Amino acid sequence: MFWSIGVILVNAYVVYCIFLQSSGVKEDIMSHHDFRKAIALASINPAEYYIDSNTKKSRSQAESAPPTKASSTGKKWRHPR
Repeated sequence: MFWSIGVILVNAYVVYCIFLQSSGVKEDIMSHHDFRKAIALASINPAEYYIDSNTKKSRSQAESAPPTKASSTGKKWRHPR
């Protein structure tokens, strides 16, 4: 079980790097350690580390605001810097 999760995380990181490099973003790519840390933190505390890309707010901030049509889609991870 845990081995398969590690494989999925490595494959997700490879896709993340390839996608950003193909998009022309080369300087803001997270290290593998930071990528795994971001996923772990978002799993532990999604209200703080999982944000809505349309509103640029964390889940707790977005839930306190009135919902909009665009805010229900487009979730992404926030870098834990």
